[in-house]
Amino acid sequence: MTAVTRDLYIEQGATFTLGFNWYRSSTVTPGTPGLAYDLTGATARMQIRRKASDPTVLVDATTENGKIVLGTIDGRIDVRLTDVDTNALTVKAAVYDFEIVLGPDTHRLLQGAVTVSPNVTQP
Repeated sequence: MTAVTRDLYIEQGATFTLGFNWYRSSTVTPGTPGLAYDLTGATARMQIRRKASDPTVLVDATTENGKIVLGTIDGRIDVRLTDVDTNALTVKAAVYDFEIVLGPDTHRLLQGAVTVSPNVTQP
């Protein structure tokens, strides 16, 4: 399975949410969604960095730190970054990817560029 490229637009200092469902490919009609993945016991992680090779992680979201919530039988995935998380994005552009570990396999579901709109109003 190849990761889907989906660029993100994040407003610095504001709450950011991303939600989607993960479906298997249909065996009946290729190119259309089939059954949802059962995410029971799965974990997920998403990182934002200036560039892929940069050792500094600007934002780290995981199921362990509560920034990613997985549904079970409906394949639902929700990412929620707080205003504190997005305020750490002090760059105009970055990259990210989103991975899920299901059983023994790791799947990269999403990847892409991150455009950050700078925050003018400061707390």
